[in-house]
Amino acid sequence: MGAALQPSGARAADARAKRQDHGAEPARERALNILHFHSPQGIFGPERWTHLVLKYCDPARTAVKVLTIGSKPGADDFARFLTGEGWPVTHLPDSRRFSTAAIAYLRRAAAAGHVDVVHTHGFKTDVLAYLALRSSRVRLVTTTHGWCDHQGGIVRVYENIGRQFLRGFDRVLTLTEDQRATLVRMGIAADRVQIVRNAVDVPSFDATYSARSTAAVEEFSVLFIGRVARQKGILDLVDAVAKAGDGARLVIVGDGPDRAGVAERARELGLGSRCDIAGFREDVRPYLVRARMLALPSYSEGTPRAVMEAFAAGVPVVGSAVPGIQALVRDGETGVVVPPGDVDRLAAALRLLHDDGRRAATLAANARAFIEERHSPQRLVDDLLREYRGLVPTDAARRPE
Repeated sequence: MGAALQPSGARAADARAKRQDHGAEPARERALNILHFHSPQGIFGPERWTHLVLKYCDPARTAVKVLTIGSKPGADDFARFLTGEGWPVTHLPDSRRFSTAAIAYLRRAAAAGHVDVVHTHGFKTDVLAYLALRSSRVRLVTTTHGWCDHQGGIVRVYENIGRQFLRGFDRVLTLTEDQRATLVRMGIAADRVQIVRNAVDVPSFDATYSARSTAAVEEFSVLFIGRVARQKGILDLVDAVAKAGDGARLVIVGDGPDRAGVAERARELGLGSRCDIAGFREDVRPYLVRARMLALPSYSEGTPRAVMEAFAAGVPVVGSAVPGIQALVRDGETGVVVPPGDVDRLAAALRLLHDDGRRAATLAANARAFIEERHSPQRLVDDLLREYRGLVPTDAARRPE
């Protein structure tokens, strides 16, 4: 979730035209053809990341397309959204673990010279892209948006398998230093692992930031934005809101596999109408205007978009002490940090931000300045272009053999 994925409708073409018109120097090198490859379950952090790249990239420097695969519920949400907005996307309705359709598509694109770099997002696309393109001249790049090391079962097995394929990638991009160190320890060459920090569309939250100074912020409203899944600490948050005081209420914006369990836990704790599960929303800014604070008590994160958007909107944040969150939420400076799984500490942090309005406002102001300086969308696309140009020859005639 995030701000409404902008620009809407035909404005995608307008955005591309404006980027060309605003003083851009004539391109000295041909535009690189980049294909972003997703196997989505909806529109979450990695999909938001790619949309931000689409919105801010300069088409004279990078021509970006998207490939998505999957037939399960939510698998085509991102493709349908991008199609509606006018962005170039192909969806393959194939949910098999070994998608021959995706491999064939990638090989055809490589043979035709239609792609210079395939940029993957997630262990399934990592494996498929490697199998399809390992002997081609197409460069392989991936971004590790976050892992589920705290989970057992098949998800962890698949992620561990996927990581082994990263040794064959030309570039592995991480969001945090902690992720980079993990990958180097796994045996991936250090010069192939680079940090490209996550970004958020800060200008799209300017009106929200201003509105919070005059809007009726709810007295003790705790907002959660993201996938409703246990690894996000959502059940801990329900427990913490129940402990924080009779006036506390929880607003959950998102959907996921544990939605029914969350609703049941809220009923068991007597939260009743004080727990509102709003479901997925393309535009979360109306919720950020009203929220007293945002909480993300995850057990594992990349660099969470929900936190960055809260920073951009001027909403105080409580986050768990995991590396991806701590890259943003600096305890006592840009937010409040608590140990993951510690319900009592989480409840106390929620109460603190409610009771000490001056402290909450200072943290929010610091967070807004931090996100403007370090996580702008222009910085993201410039960093990506630098990585791509370092991999792809600049002569316009280069094509796969």
